[in-house]
Amino acid sequence: MMEKLKKSSWLLVFLLLFPIVVLADNPNCTLNLAKGGKNTLIKGDTVTINLGVDEASSNMLIYELNYTISYDSTLFELVLTNNHYVVPIDGWSIVSESLDTNNTLHTLDFSIATTNENKMVKTGNTINVNALASLKLRLRSTQSSLLGSNSDTNIVLLNSSKYKHYLETVSEDNKKEKICNRSTLTLYVKSDVNTLSSIKVNNQNVEGFSENVSIYHMTVNGSIEQVNIETVKKDSKSVVSGDIGTKKIDYGVNTFKINVKSESGVENIYTLYITRQDNRSSINTLKSLKLSKGELYFDPYFDDYVVNVENEVSKIEITSELTDAKSKYLVDYSKKEVNILEGNNRISITVIAENGQERTYTITINRKLSGNNILKQLTINGTEIALSESDFAYTYTVENSVETVDIKAVALDSKAKIEIEKSNNLSVGENEIGIFVTAPNGDVVRYTLYINRKNLLSNDSLIKDIQIDIRNTFNNEDFEIKMEESLTIKVEPDDENAIIEIEGNSNLINGSVIKIKVTAEDGSVSRYFINIEKTVRGSWLWLILLLIFIIIFATVFIIVLMKQNDRKKEHMLGKNSNSDSEKENDLNTIDKPLENREIEGKTENNIELVKKEHKENKN
Repeated sequence: MMEKLKKSSWLLVFLLLFPIVVLADNPNCTLNLAKGGKNTLIKGDTVTINLGVDEASSNMLIYELNYTISYDSTLFELVLTNNHYVVPIDGWSIVSESLDTNNTLHTLDFSIATTNENKMVKTGNTINVNALASLKLRLRSTQSSLLGSNSDTNIVLLNSSKYKHYLETVSEDNKKEKICNRSTLTLYVKSDVNTLSSIKVNNQNVEGFSENVSIYHMTVNGSIEQVNIETVKKDSKSVVSGDIGTKKIDYGVNTFKINVKSESGVENIYTLYITRQDNRSSINTLKSLKLSKGELYFDPYFDDYVVNVENEVSKIEITSELTDAKSKYLVDYSKKEVNILEGNNRISITVIAENGQERTYTITINRKLSGNNILKQLTINGTEIALSESDFAYTYTVENSVETVDIKAVALDSKAKIEIEKSNNLSVGENEIGIFVTAPNGDVVRYTLYINRKNLLSNDSLIKDIQIDIRNTFNNEDFEIKMEESLTIKVEPDDENAIIEIEGNSNLINGSVIKIKVTAEDGSVSRYFINIEKTVRGSWLWLILLLIFIIIFATVFIIVLMKQNDRKKEHMLGKNSNSDSEKENDLNTIDKPLENREIEGKTENNIELVKKEHKENKN
């Protein structure tokens, strides 16, 4: 019988009902799913089957039923309920129950009966009792080897001479026996078959394929750029998905996964590793690598380099050459200029071989940190101080009312750090404040500010001393000078903070006035005047000497002229001689008074210093 089951389209379970005696109008023995039961099963599902009788004639009494149930234990198992396989309905009880498990076709024999023979009487109507007892079966497996090509499971009632089924009419004296007609219950079982019958790649079966082996390796020629993957399902109701159809392949190993899902939802995955042979070049080195700054000793098979450059280097040109013309750069560094920041600069040059293999050269360029710790700008209370790169000390004066100053400093190097000492609570007089500038490389320089806080404003506008042409003339004193048009005047005030202004000390003439203005700190003003007098005494002497020179020149000229005339006129020689004597006497007469005359003409400048004090108080 097992062989017959496996070869037929009926599956899983056979239920056999065997009444002994056949009478007229045989009843139908029924198999029905319990209310709410499902006729589509997957592995692990439990189904409840009701057992009953459908009597076509009327006025019948059913008081005993005998059943034989056979099932394939590789597919199903009986489920116990309260330690019994059979569950009778109310008013019925189990007479006997036994299970034969000697082979894979297990057999359950049981008998049920009513406790009241008159209980099931139905007068004038058809007796239809479909649930006199029930049992439960659990589906163990849905393996294809057991189900065959069809997954329709037929639960069948077959004839047997071993067991009885009694039906009795009310009008008859003796009990009658009848055999139930065979009845069939069909269940649909979902397959859990999730395997393939074959896999083909480019119309070639995968070597060594077996439906229970899930991993395969194969190699194809490097000229093949794509493959076509085909499959044949073991179970037509399964679903195949994943990497099937035409697929592009790269050089090297390509992984493809084929998913097979059974009708019941169980998944299985086949994996194909297809290696495309690679005959391309694997050379991924540089032939040369150079830097415009810094020292780099290149080795094509050494990947990491460290180069140190000075802080002044802000850009470097990198030049390189590929060893293999079939290789390429990830980023072109055949000739490339790069900016170099202070500190570490990491540059990566990646070479990709024809076959895709990569090599990366790494250059770490260390640019020294700046040692610049010079200030670019310095302001005190908003006033910018004129800075010199060689000067690190500056003086600034504030009024007495100022107790604190606002100091702001900006370094030439934006990365330099500046620290300014506290500048509040200024003392009267000099206050020293330090400004520390730290360069990026750690070098520190100190700028020193001397903040002078003034005393209370002085109102002293007096002159302590005046010197004119190196002669002290504070007290009125006359002294001789030449005919200068200006004087050298040095004024020393009582208060060194007073301001001195001198006016009118140019183009001096007789009567000129030189004005000296002294302004005290609080604005008080004193004015001083120097009156200029020029007295001429020696000027006539120069005029007289000039006249004498003219007379002498004229006399000599006349004498020479007269001698020329005497030669022409001989008769005039005597007379001319007398005339010459007279003229000579006249000249002697003229010269004599000059020799005996006292020359006067001394020039004096009488300078009168008039000290006048004018104090103008500040409004």
